[in-house]
Amino acid sequence: MAQKLNIYVSSDSKLSIKNSNLLLQKSDDIINIPIDIISSIVVDSYHSYFSQNLLSCLSRQGITLIICDETHMPTTLLLPLCTHSVGNLNLRAQLKCKNQTKAILWQNIVKAKLNNQANLLDIFGLNSVDILKNLANKVLLNDKDNKEAYGARIYFLSAFGDEFARRDGGFINSMLNFGYSLVRSKIARTIAAKGLMPQIGIYHDSFLNNFNLADDMIEPYRPFVDAYVFWYLQNSGEIDSEFDSTHKKFLISIFDKTVLIDGKRFLLDIAIEQSIESLLRVFKDKENTRLLMPILDKDFLI
Repeated sequence: MAQKLNIYVSSDSKLSIKNSNLLLQKSDDIINIPIDIISSIVVDSYHSYFSQNLLSCLSRQGITLIICDETHMPTTLLLPLCTHSVGNLNLRAQLKCKNQTKAILWQNIVKAKLNNQANLLDIFGLNSVDILKNLANKVLLNDKDNKEAYGARIYFLSAFGDEFARRDGGFINSMLNFGYSLVRSKIARTIAAKGLMPQIGIYHDSFLNNFNLADDMIEPYRPFVDAYVFWYLQNSGEIDSEFDSTHKKFLISIFDKTVLIDGKRFLLDIAIEQSIESLLRVFKDKENTRLLMPILDKDFLI
């Protein structure tokens, strides 16, 4: 299992490419990194700039480029345009997906999310494990009675305390939001690379959202970010710190962790690819609704 680099750029830099190496120039210092060992680059510096050749190379090589804005949160993602004929066939299969299939897929996605939330609570010895497991077993087609939202209220209170609310600001939510953005970007990048359209979702369908499908597929992966943040809080003792580059570097390292999917362990970004490839198989086969989704276990935190 080849582990690749996830690079975080926090100071003003020039990024270019030469002889299949990323050149990362900061003042008079130049760092050379072979392009084929890079998985992603997060640029959190408002005055960094890139060569056009580098952007083209990153797209060809399937490397995720995430750019943060002046608030230091991810805001831009480099996506490839799939021009291969297979990409067009994949898009046609996506567009022909029937509503019944989508309803089954969303039911299974919500079940997986609730089970992973229950697994997190179990791993850390918290309450409400059985409640969430029971909810997962009762999810209806298309989650018609919104077990996902009901479970979320129970889950976040059990995990982060009675005073916690996802819509509030603060350190914990900043950690979660940054982590979710990283994983969402990886998912969107993989979707586009497979010739699928990120705007067309299974359940999410906002015409204002360019990443509806990514927002569908991230759901069972969110508890992995939650677990990583909870583990950090538990081991660092930080509760209400200033969210800074140290925390971002830690969150980017989530892609160094392995995930259980289909009975095997893969690095997180490879697991994401497994999920998207299984979704593509569903789109192509009308009789197939088997979506490969990750299972959160204690080995993820090793």
